[in-house]
Amino acid sequence: MKNIIYIIALISISTITYAGPKDKNYKPWKDSKATSTLVTNAEVDQTKGPQAKNQKNWEKPEAEKVKITSSDRSSLKGPQAKNYKPWK
Repeated sequence: MKNIIYIIALISISTITYAGPKDKNYKPWKDSKATSTLVTNAEVDQTKGPQAKNQKNWEKPEAEKVKITSSDRSSLKGPQAKNYKPWK
């Protein structure tokens, strides 16, 4: 009976100690991510009512793909990063 309790305690302690450090020490700014692609449709569909409800997906205008680039905010440090205004 004591052996079972010792084994359960050992397993629980080992899972707790080995589970956390990788997630705890994760640094997202060190990951290099590829640029994302944004799909937009510049034309506004003016159909309303039953025509819009019954419109098929293949009858809708094609969407345009635009690449998203990162801003220069990642190069800012200290108060400049804190006071960064994306609308300017």
